Amino acid sequence: MPLVQGACRVLADRTNSGKNSEVGASPVGGPDRTNGDPLRTKTLSSPSCLPVLAGALVVALCARPVAAQVGNFTFVHLTDEHFPHDATSAEVIRQVTQLGAVRLAPFGIESDRPSFAISTGDMTEFGMDGWQQYLSAWQGAPFPVYHQTGNHDNTWTALRQHIRELHGSDPYSFDYGGCHFVGIDTATPQDPRSSIGREVLLWLDRDLATVRAATPLFVFMHHPIPGSEFACEFDYDRLLDRFAGHNVVLFLAGHSHGAARFKPGPFDGLMGGSTFGKIPGYAIVILRDGKLYVAYRVAAEPEATTELLTKEIPPRPLVPVVTITLPAEGTDVVPTNCRVEAALADSPHRLVAAQVAVDGKTFLDLTLTGRRAVGTIPAEKLTPGAHRLRIGFKTETGEIFGRSTFVYVPASQPRVRWRTFLDGSSKSTPLVTGDRLYVGADDGKLYCLETTTGKIQWAFAAGGEILTDPCQTESGVCFGSGDGVVYTVSAEGKEVWRQQIGSPVYSSPVGERGLVFFGSNSGKFYCLSARTGAVKWVCREPTYGIESKPFLAEGVVYFGAWDQYVYAVRAETGALLWKCKGEASATKPAARYYSPADCGPVAAGGKVFIPDRGYLLSVIDAKTGQRLAPGASVGGVSLLPDGSGVLLRKTKGVAKWTLTGEQVWETEVETGFRPTTIASGGDRLFGVSDRGLLSCLDTSSGGVLYQYQVTPRLWVMSTPVVHDGTVYVSAMDGSVTAVR
Repeated sequence: MPLVQGACRVLADRTNSGKNSEVGASPVGGPDRTNGDPLRTKTLSSPSCLPVLAGALVVALCARPVAAQVGNFTFVHLTDEHFPHDATSAEVIRQVTQLGAVRLAPFGIESDRPSFAISTGDMTEFGMDGWQQYLSAWQGAPFPVYHQTGNHDNTWTALRQHIRELHGSDPYSFDYGGCHFVGIDTATPQDPRSSIGREVLLWLDRDLATVRAATPLFVFMHHPIPGSEFACEFDYDRLLDRFAGHNVVLFLAGHSHGAARFKPGPFDGLMGGSTFGKIPGYAIVILRDGKLYVAYRVAAEPEATTELLTKEIPPRPLVPVVTITLPAEGTDVVPTNCRVEAALADSPHRLVAAQVAVDGKTFLDLTLTGRRAVGTIPAEKLTPGAHRLRIGFKTETGEIFGRSTFVYVPASQPRVRWRTFLDGSSKSTPLVTGDRLYVGADDGKLYCLETTTGKIQWAFAAGGEILTDPCQTESGVCFGSGDGVVYTVSAEGKEVWRQQIGSPVYSSPVGERGLVFFGSNSGKFYCLSARTGAVKWVCREPTYGIESKPFLAEGVVYFGAWDQYVYAVRAETGALLWKCKGEASATKPAARYYSPADCGPVAAGGKVFIPDRGYLLSVIDAKTGQRLAPGASVGGVSLLPDGSGVLLRKTKGVAKWTLTGEQVWETEVETGFRPTTIASGGDRLFGVSDRGLLSCLDTSSGGVLYQYQVTPRLWVMSTPVVHDGTVYVSAMDGSVTAVR
């Protein structure tokens, strides 16, 4: 059995805990500081703070005490309400708002009245569709309620804007009773997959720097760790490693609809059930006289009867810090002699072994001397590009303490020209014009980089995450933001104009003939003047959010929406020509889930090609709006530069089709289920898998010319861009990479 398996091989429970039971089926961070990020050192800003709303739902912003003394208090943990899916959720929340003392039968104690409540996501079924009903259920609550989003809240019409309105930022933290509470958003905006963004990790560095090591910490988020919906173990290892040396008491999560223990690395965690289904209820958490008690109450029962956890609240951190001195994080290594060195801070127990795991697959023993471990890894056997390492120390009592890092193995082909890390993860496909590259990020900034060096020239701050691809217009660079604004900025990063749309804009704008076209999360489709930002027309035909990038052809604009339909409207007026259900929405149950809404369409040869969330390719007659023979296992579609055919990003490879639907070739390469597309560059094609493997293919034959691992198996949710023989890739780890 290997010592290191991501974050799963972890510290044994050293506390007086209850039985491992399961029920059911399954204020803003501290001041700016230079955070010591080895990839890019700079002064980082706190997340932008929007005005905090008045009323019972508002966070009580309080100053942090100089010395924390843990008080006695009770709070309630709810999760997975899924408004408006089941009316039971509203009844359960109403019960929570009226709670007095509740007996926790397993411990024989009664709770106090709740001081606050925490909800760990999937508050709604489809984002905005249930948000107001969810808030209404909490109306009149006599205590603050702290919310964090889940995948249902963020996939179709992301609720991040509303979390910022309520809590000042996303992520966020607050203090109560001498404890520190941290809310982490693990739900990727406009995507069902879980992830932990680079902007979240940098924020957490700043936040924890203001917290005393002995202060009890509670962390709440939607997805339990470990979890298969993350890109890989490294995604959540980066989060857990930051809590080493801090007094983490408990992680709170949801997602499973069960009330159960889980083990996030060396820490304790609890999943909080659901407010509907087989066990509609909530967890009651009591801190009293230095002890923690947690039990689950099924709402129909008079008492909380299911024991989840009890333990002493530690007076100090129990997880020591592991320091990796070699290799330096994010550096190129010498393949034939990649040396590993690490050390473990003080621990009361003797160390008996140390090990390094490479990509979670290869496990190598290290030489242990005192509290230091050394060794080498055979990097020459690894695929060129990024790889993750995790070093673990095992004590005589069986505890394992570890830390992760990542490195790059150089390649002769392709040659990496440069690599730059932004302060936020990026779903935005870069725009390259001349010697400038523009790309948006989840930290709410549009970045401008030099194409020759990767040096950041400037960063323009919007009020929300930038998921859209920027586009070039006659007035500058245009993009949308999660703050509900569309911006155009000059080549120098100065604002030219802004247009308030009123709901998040995640649909990438397309500019043509002095106009800009895009959709919004309110379901409206817009045409603006590229010169002034003035609204030319609005199409109100769609009934739900629009995030797909539109396509213009012969005076018609085509786009998909999360209401199941593909639309064709006149570019001049916005008048509807036709709408057609996407293939999966027309043939599968839960039609909205499978809408043709995340990858934009292409049109050529009298046909419109668009994939959907069911990974079916709709082929539609461009004049009549009638569906023709579909394609299968397709996540993305793009047009060949000469318009003679389409490139299909399939779930397990790449295919080239003629416009009549005949397959020219299909090549099996790692791709995955991302709704991104294949880029063309002369006689070469470029695609990036959802976990960062860049494949270069021959356009004529589909043969694989080379592959390069851009990220250490972390998500890539953008399309590569080819310009003057260089390929540019932006990624969710914040990297922008230029290879040639």
